[in-house]
Amino acid sequence: MVRKGKDRDLNYHPANYQQIDGLSHEDICKVFYQSEFFISCDFHTLYSQYAVLCGCKSIVVPDPALSKADVYLIESNCYAIA
Repeated sequence: MVRKGKDRDLNYHPANYQQIDGLSHEDICKVFYQSEFFISCDFHTLYSQYAVLCGCKSIVVPDPALSKADVYLIESNCYAIA
């Protein structure tokens, strides 16, 4: 998922990635169930937690200009995210 990370370097996504931006929730759920990883550039999307609930490992691409404390002001908001 790109969304808020559209101006960032996207070289973390594998060549065969499936972009879910703009899909319905039902279609996103299907993708999550069929995928091993969910890679996002959006630090605050609930899709990271949704992915984990569907058995998908959620990875949020870090921004080198920001610390974890800058991004996640509330520690409980980063559970289940690598």
